[in-house]
Amino acid sequence: MRIVSLPLLGALLCIGCAPPQFELVPAGVTRVGVSRLLVNPGMPWNHVPFADDQRKWETVWTQNGPLLDVLSLVGGLPEGKTLIKSYEDDLVQVPAFRADMSAEDLESMVRASYLARGIQAFDVEPPSPAQFMGGDGVRFGFRYTPEGGTARRGICVMRTVDKTLYALTLDAESTHYFGALLPEFERLVASAKLRRAQ
Repeated sequence: MRIVSLPLLGALLCIGCAPPQFELVPAGVTRVGVSRLLVNPGMPWNHVPFADDQRKWETVWTQNGPLLDVLSLVGGLPEGKTLIKSYEDDLVQVPAFRADMSAEDLESMVRASYLARGIQAFDVEPPSPAQFMGGDGVRFGFRYTPEGGTARRGICVMRTVDKTLYALTLDAESTHYFGALLPEFERLVASAKLRRAQ
């Protein structure tokens, strides 16, 4: 059984095969992967490499290593796809993204992604409206403790545009790293915008 958080899952796929070769993401306007999503980090980040089966619409950054903090940037999850890859031993079924999902549906989708990997106590704050990429999105916070790990805290902001999901999620150790990185997360959310379609 896999017991690992959603953002940590992708970050850890490459660890154990070979030492990960992090790439520097400089401060300044940055395109997320191959998507239309642009953000403007106020500090350099480390881009976490992925195994070959990582989806092209998600990028993960870290400041202090994936075990302490993870910033997940979903740059365009297509309708009908799931946030994480499904496995036979998943504890719950993760619903596929639909463009007509309510704020509660989106929160439940993220929650299911954690529960599928064995997180048993995952507390979520009720979703609330949020401005994201120049329009109305949804925002919610969460807390959990991985088995044998330290307590973590997270925050997620999401918005659907043209039947495609865009999201930023900060997931970090709760006693220091979450609070330390929250201002930068808020900067990224405020800076997020979509490039014009070519």
